[in-house]
Amino acid sequence: LSNRWANAALVALSALAMLMMILLVIRTIEAERSQREQAQATGAVVDELRDISRASLNAETGQRGYLLTLDRRYLTPYFAGRDQLEPSLRELRALLGPRADRRQLELLRRVELLSRAKFAELERSVELVERGELIEARRLVLTDEGQTAMDRLRLALRDLERIELAILANAVGNAERAEERVMPLLGGLLALLAISMIAA
Repeated sequence: LSNRWANAALVALSALAMLMMILLVIRTIEAERSQREQAQATGAVVDELRDISRASLNAETGQRGYLLTLDRRYLTPYFAGRDQLEPSLRELRALLGPRADRRQLELLRRVELLSRAKFAELERSVELVERGELIEARRLVLTDEGQTAMDRLRLALRDLERIELAILANAVGNAERAEERVMPLLGGLLALLAISMIAA
């Protein structure tokens, strides 16, 4: 009877060791999958943030060139940036919206507000030049309203990118820790399983 109970206990112990091994492998796979998904999400968000920054910079460059030369060819990057802005803002909101915390949502609203304010200022100056009001257009540029909006926009974009990269770094750290834990634990569980089988 005692041998029977001992064998039953060893079988139960072996089954428990197998179950723990399976759970460890599943947790490691989940951590790695989470890291891959976060890497894709972060990459997409960072791409949109940089597209918004590039669109604003290109539009500003085109506006300044047009203001200085009165050559409409300089408006090509302005129009390209203007056309790119709203799609990039929509895509950024779609990427961040479902998983963003309060700080990210605040920065997202700031990016939307500042980028639209920047483009509104650029559009006003371009319209003034097209109407022949060069002095007024240059006075608008010299108010530094556009530069202030651009500086604040860059800061908000940088803060959002920093948060995304920190989230990715955390996911990478979780996956690395899961991998580091799984090997020694698997070794111990295999040893326990072997002992159980030998004893049985």
